[in-house]
Amino acid sequence: NADRYSHGPYLLELEGNAQLISVTVYDSSTAMPVLYAPDPSRLGGHGMEIVVALCDRLTAERVPVGKRIRAEFQLST
Repeated sequence: NADRYSHGPYLLELEGNAQLISVTVYDSSTAMPVLYAPDPSRLGGHGMEIVVALCDRLTAERVPVGKRIRAEFQLST
């Protein structure tokens, strides 16, 4: 999505330790992500729905050059 919609540079950052994996995307668009109500008949617009269903924590915030979206995944022990 960052490649398709930001029309500028973007960065994918992966971090992890024994308890947590975090996936962060920075992009140059200031448009915040939209979480649509589930609708199997809708074409597209399911990205955030999927991320929310899979991650344990999701944050999105504007940064000086666009926005940062971080999904965190707890690892089972």
